[in-house]
Amino acid sequence: PAVMRDAVGRGHVVASHAMNHPALSRCSPAQQRAELSDSRAAIEDATGTACEGFRAPFFDLPHGFGPRLEEAGYRWSSSEAPFSPRAGYRHLARTGGPHRLEGSAVEEFPVPRMLGLPIPEGLSYRRVFYLHPYELLDRVEGFALPRWMKPFVTFGQGAAAEATLWRSIDGWQSQGARFVTLGTA
Repeated sequence: PAVMRDAVGRGHVVASHAMNHPALSRCSPAQQRAELSDSRAAIEDATGTACEGFRAPFFDLPHGFGPRLEEAGYRWSSSEAPFSPRAGYRHLARTGGPHRLEGSAVEEFPVPRMLGLPIPEGLSYRRVFYLHPYELLDRVEGFALPRWMKPFVTFGQGAAAEATLWRSIDGWQSQGARFVTLGTA
């Protein structure tokens, strides 16, 4: 919570990534609703600000999920990526930039790409810093992480991850990066 409050205090947006990091397409509708509402409530309680953004775990945004996000109070998403095997590469065919998710007012800011591949950050129309909250913990317990993923999230976690977060953000700003809320750029 302290890191999230610090981020908000520095003018950044803290968005949701679900409560327990499940592949949403494998969850029941009730589980999906709980993941969306519980994570949003936890972020709002920790930061004292509205949580309006969402990024699906594994970029696994189920087809037709816009109304569910809207119902949960989200205004934007950054969940479409062409390179997600967990999502069955279903976003590979989508082209173009930001758009509304079907059947909703939720704005989707897909991972920028060229020829189906993600565009390097320096060439993209935006930069989103993805950080899982459990990466800031000294121990990772209770999250739905595949076994192969645990070494990636336990290396350099805790205070080291927090230092990397602020070093990266401060470095980008010192190089002229301008941070704006998605949808206002």
